[in-house]
Amino acid sequence: MKCDEVYLHICDSLDEDLGSPQCRAIKKHIERCPECRTYLGSLKTTIALYCAVPVPRLPAQAHKDLFKTISALTASAAQACRQPRKSHKKNSTRDRT
Repeated sequence: MKCDEVYLHICDSLDEDLGSPQCRAIKKHIERCPECRTYLGSLKTTIALYCAVPVPRLPAQAHKDLFKTISALTASAAQACRQPRKSHKKNSTRDRT
């Protein structure tokens, strides 16, 4: 396995069985490659930091306002999709020149 393959598949392997062929190949490569060990360490640190940060709570009124806005935009977009498109007529004076 090459470094670019490790970079591409390492996140996919986080939920895989550690004994899967892909995980074994990634582990084998990481044992031999300092750059990929550094990348894995950085990835683990990023995940740990993400897990350590508390989930922000949206105030109830802001939550209601957000969903009201989303509903209005969705309804507006749905209405626009149902309306027939206006045809664009060519400028007849420009066609004659």
